[in-house]
Amino acid sequence: MINNKISLFLSLIIFINCKNGNNLNSQKNSSQELLHNEKVSNSIDSQLNEIQTTNHTQEFTICDRDFFRFFGKFKNDSLFQVNKIKFPLQSIYPSDDLESDYNIIDSISQQEYKFINFSRHEDGWKKEINAFNIELENLENIYLYRLKGIDNGINMTYKFQFIDSCWYLVAMENYST
Repeated sequence: MINNKISLFLSLIIFINCKNGNNLNSQKNSSQELLHNEKVSNSIDSQLNEIQTTNHTQEFTICDRDFFRFFGKFKNDSLFQVNKIKFPLQSIYPSDDLESDYNIIDSISQQEYKFINFSRHEDGWKKEINAFNIELENLENIYLYRLKGIDNGINMTYKFQFIDSCWYLVAMENYST
C-alpha cells in the first residue's frame, strides 16, 4: 500500500514536471513564434516602404518627350515640380542701376525654391488688374513659357530644357517693370 502511494506520488511528480516542461517549451515556442511574426511583419513593412519609395521615385524618373504631358503634371504637382528643376535654378533679372544694361544672375537652391502653381496662370488674361497672356515658344529641345502683361509691365520667362530624356525647368527670367 505504501509502495502504491509512493508510486502514485512519484508518478504525480513526474507528470507535473512533464507538464511544466511542456509549458516551458510551449512558452518558448510562443516567444519564438512572436519573434518570428515580428520579423516577418517588419520585413513586410520594409518591403512595402521600399515599393512605395520605388513607385514615388519611378514617378519622377518616368520621362516623356511630349512637353505638354510633362507640363500638365509639372504645373500642379509640387513634388514632381521640385524633382524636375535643375538646381541651383538660375534666376535672371535686370540690374537696379538704371544706366546699366547688364543682368544679374542669381541661383536658387532647392531649399529656397517655392512652388509655382502654373495652373493659376491659365486665366491670367481675364484679370482686371495685372492681366497677362501666356506665350509658348518651341526652340527644338527648349520651351520658353512667357507671361506678357496686358497694359502692365509683367514680363516673365520660364525656360524648360530637354536634358537626359526628361524636361526640366533650368532658368527663370524676370524683366517685369
